[in-house]
Amino acid sequence: MGLVTLKEILPKAQSEHYAIVGFEGKTAEEIKAIIETAAQERSPVIVQVYHGHENCLGAGAFVEVVKYYAEKAKIPVAAHLDHAVDMDNIRECLEAGFPSVMIDASARPLNENIRIVREVVKMARRFEASVEAELGNLGTLTGVPAAERWKFLTDPEEAREFVAETGVDALAVAIGTAHGAYDAKPELDFERLRQLREVVSIPLVMHGGSGTPAKDVRRAISLGISKINIGTEIGNAFTSALRHVAKSESKVIWSTDLMSEATKRIGEVVRRKIEEFGSRGKA
Repeated sequence: MGLVTLKEILPKAQSEHYAIVGFEGKTAEEIKAIIETAAQERSPVIVQVYHGHENCLGAGAFVEVVKYYAEKAKIPVAAHLDHAVDMDNIRECLEAGFPSVMIDASARPLNENIRIVREVVKMARRFEASVEAELGNLGTLTGVPAAERWKFLTDPEEAREFVAETGVDALAVAIGTAHGAYDAKPELDFERLRQLREVVSIPLVMHGGSGTPAKDVRRAISLGISKINIGTEIGNAFTSALRHVAKSESKVIWSTDLMSEATKRIGEVVRRKIEEFGSRGKA
């Protein structure tokens, strides 16, 4: 099928109660492992890259590599720019062919967040691209007293206003997950998620999927999460491959040996997450 937008694949996930995974992939080998494994599972997939990291290949080359493997795989694949904060960066990636971008202005006041996202949506429409935005604080809640956690989470009424005012295609919500590795088990606010689903019609996104217990993720999906980001577990797979290859008695570590081991381990992560999140066979 080649490249698709989030708007083309997330509504089906929303209506059928499964989630499509957004896997972070920076290199051609990582992209290949993600897409080929998703193809074996007959699952739609999102290959995304954190803003600035697209320069590992170059924005245009990143899109072309994703497109190449997507066309070979014959499954829906989105190439997505993750957590962009700079308008010029977003414009460059849209011009390079990204069918999907995320603008993260969540650190700004609500009105400013709305204004910035509205500008990005207007820009993206000229490229027929989809836009994800964020509302709430997805930083760590470690050490935050339970009575004060609500201050960092997405407010349902603000979410209703935000979606209506911006025209965004997907909304990343803060319900207790966080980016990176967890120091302790995250506590998800499922009641808040239920309220968000009642007032927001577009697909909802969970960031911080790495390390979140599978049973909690499945419950979140049942309550309306349609896209889940996995980055740290991809990085962990690469790190474990590096350590494994480094133990070799060979005097030279060839990049081919390292990437072969890394793609195998990344593929294992991709397969497991696709099964956990229910997207197997949905392509």
